[in-house]
Parts: sequence; C-alpha cells; structure tokens
Amino acid sequence: MNYAVIGAAFAGGFILGLIVRGGVKKTKKAPVAKNTRESRPALSSRPQQPMRNLFVGNLTEDITEQDLRETFEVFGEVKEVRIIKNRDTGEKKQYGFVHMTTTEDAATAIEHLNGRDLKGSTLVVNYSKGRSQGGNRPRRGNFRRRPSTPREQ
Repeated sequence: MNYAVIGAAFAGGFILGLIVRGGVKKTKKAPVAKNTRESRPALSSRPQQPMRNLFVGNLTEDITEQDLRETFEVFGEVKEVRIIKNRDTGEKKQYGFVHMTTTEDAATAIEHLNGRDLKGSTLVVNYSKGRSQGGNRPRRGNFRRRPSTPREQ
C-alpha cells in the first residue's frame, strides 16, 4: 500500500500532518507521434475547400460592386461581390472579393480577367487566400505589450 502526505503544518515545534492510505493507479502512456513530415498527412490528402472565392486587386475609385458583378457574370453565376472599404474613412481600398457559385466558373474568370483592363486599371484576379492562410500579422487588439526594460525586483 502507498501512503501520501496531503498536508503538513508546523505548530509550536511539532509537525502536524495528515497521512492518507490509498493506491496510486499507474497507467501506460499512449505513444506520442513525433511531428515529422511522415507523421502528418500529405497536403493532397487533406480535405480542401472548393476555390470559388476570388481576390480582385488594383481597383480604382470609379469601379463599383455592380461593375464587378457585370464583369464576372459573363463567366458564370456570381453569388456575392464585396469591395473592401476603410472602416475609419469609408473610402474604397483598391481590392475586393467575388464569390462564384462553381469552381469551374471561378477558374474561367481568372483565366480571362487576370490582366484585363477595366475602367483604366489592369485587374489582378487570383484565388482568395483564407484568413488563416493570409499574412502573419496579429489581428487588431490581439497582442500583448511587453515592457521595453526588464522589471526590477
């Protein structure tokens, strides 16, 4: 039988403690796979999202969401069009997103519209990267400030 001390105190020169009798159950640990290239599934075997969301860059102020919709509808049904705006000033940024209904329509639109002129600007059309695949900047407010000098104790 195993014994364990679960509490001890020093009172007036004596050590007081509580001794509990009980068994400790030992379990086998599951083997842990190393994080190696062989232990991870290949990229091609991972489930992938259909690529229907398109990034459209190099937009001018004159281009509206309706203009983008009409331009992309030639190649298939458009589900949604968004031109990104600055949240402080409300001005249009120079890019937007077009969501097509099928991957084939999206591929055709990229093939035909990338590099095409629309209202004086050459469009850049690519598959959109998901937010998790984007840059490595922290999101707004999702960071900690660290002191520039070490704390003195």
